[in-house]
Amino acid sequence: MICSRRDFLVTVPLAGGALALLPAFTIAQGPVLSFHLDQPYVDPTGLAEPFIPPSGMRSGAPLAALSEEALSRYYGFI
Repeated sequence: MICSRRDFLVTVPLAGGALALLPAFTIAQGPVLSFHLDQPYVDPTGLAEPFIPPSGMRSGAPLAALSEEALSRYYGFI
C-alpha cells in the first residue's frame, strides 16, 4: 500500500486548502465582455480587454428620463 488511511486523511484537507487559495493568486478576474471582429463575446478567463463604452454615446438618455405621459405628448401614443 502506498499510503495509510491516516496519511490520506491528513493530505486531502491540506490539498483542498491549497486549491481553495489558488484562485486568489491568479491575475485573471471574472468573465469580461469584449469585441472581436465587431462581434461581442464573453471571455470566461477574464484575460481579454474589457469593453468600456465611450462617453457621449447615450443618445436615448434624455428620453429615458421622461415619464410615459411626457413621452406620449411629444411622440404620440406608444
